[in-house]
Amino acid sequence: MIICREWLRTLITTSGMVAVMLSAPIAQNNAGAIQGVVTFAVNGERVHGAIVFVIGTDYVGATNDNGEFLLEDVSAGTYAILAQREHLTTERQTIVVQSGQATTVMFSLDLSPIHEDITVTTSTSGKQTTTFETFNATDTIDSFDLAINPTGTVATVLDDLPGVATRGFGPGSARPMIRGFDGDRVLVMEDGIGTGDLSSSSADHGIGIDPNGLERLEIVRGPATLLYGSNAIGGVVNAITPGEALRDSAISGTRGQMSLDGGSANAQMGTFANVVHGNSSLHFWVGGGARRTSDYDSPESTIANSGTKLSSGRAGFGYAGDKLFLSGNFTFNDERFGVPEAGKFHAHGHE
Repeated sequence: MIICREWLRTLITTSGMVAVMLSAPIAQNNAGAIQGVVTFAVNGERVHGAIVFVIGTDYVGATNDNGEFLLEDVSAGTYAILAQREHLTTERQTIVVQSGQATTVMFSLDLSPIHEDITVTTSTSGKQTTTFETFNATDTIDSFDLAINPTGTVATVLDDLPGVATRGFGPGSARPMIRGFDGDRVLVMEDGIGTGDLSSSSADHGIGIDPNGLERLEIVRGPATLLYGSNAIGGVVNAITPGEALRDSAISGTRGQMSLDGGSANAQMGTFANVVHGNSSLHFWVGGGARRTSDYDSPESTIANSGTKLSSGRAGFGYAGDKLFLSGNFTFNDERFGVPEAGKFHAHGHE
């Protein structure tokens, strides 16, 4: 009986190992794929660089120069899929993915100032979703909006959003107030990592992020902020850099942008440029700019010691494979700003 029991235990263990070994190819064969083309509705031209993703999952891709996309190893099931390009209309469809087959989807986008925002910050699983699907008050400011409203601080970019105000001792030290909270009750992050600057502890310090080189800004208000700790009870601001945005966007070739702006009330002059080059999986990016403002004029008088100077630069590389993502980034930020009436508050006797 002892021999039989040992033989039976060995047989059961061996059978279990064989079952596990055989289950791997069965699971792999259970996957399908999603392929398709994104076109421009006006003239039928194909749209490159459009983001295509399955809502609520990590199946994300981008169209190539021919407007084609391919999402592989998608589990069988029914999904809502969405295609979007900045400042083009957003189209979503419901599809059924079958095992071992490729489902073809055709999207047609048109020009529109209104589009559906994509957000990562509010997703508890780390997957992308749309603002409509989230249960939080969420806003997204993309690179087009940042270029239209060039400023020197993140706070001034967000100042026009509902429920967001600005506090600070001057333009350079401004910081966003969300739902009436500021300081260490509003968490400011860059690519999901806290900035660690002194702006949260003192109102005369600025945020160490140049908004002109960002891919987008995500702002979260509501219950989901509790996921980030007690210092995010007011809200969360997440600055997405090009390196993070390229994780799910395959780019072939070179693209870039350049901006030049000015202002009269404070003699503002600013410029910024960036270039991204990629060959589908490997990407390189570089960008930088400078901005200066003099003391600004108010209806009463000129506010002394309110000028700012900002120089910033960013360079990096990234590799985005099917199962691996690596990136390295170097950021340079040199910002100097005046604090109006600082001598009166700190009793230094001088500005």
